[in-house]
Amino acid sequence: MPGMCDGEAMGDKWMRHSLTSRESMTGAIELIVESHRFCGILLPGRCDEKMPGMRMEAARCNIPANAVTGEANIPGSQECRDFLPIVLFDDVGTRASGSLSEKDLVVPECAAGVV
Repeated sequence: MPGMCDGEAMGDKWMRHSLTSRESMTGAIELIVESHRFCGILLPGRCDEKMPGMRMEAARCNIPANAVTGEANIPGSQECRDFLPIVLFDDVGTRASGSLSEKDLVVPECAAGVV
């Protein structure tokens, strides 16, 4: 289900859309569930905005539902350093300011499984 991840928009003007995105997502799920008369639903997702949105919709539809995390932020390791995908948000900003080379950004991206 498309929706924003506020961790990626943090500190940007797009952060103002965080809660609206969650509500929009629940409405889209409700539309599909009710128009197709589903008798149950599995809701895979990730992120701290999508998962609550899916749980909200599971309660709203009043059918058997299971919201499961579809992806974990599992750390990777490269060049004797551990990397979490969340750490890359800072690196992308540092790269945009010109303080980090393209090569220095690609190494943690590959290690964290983002690319």
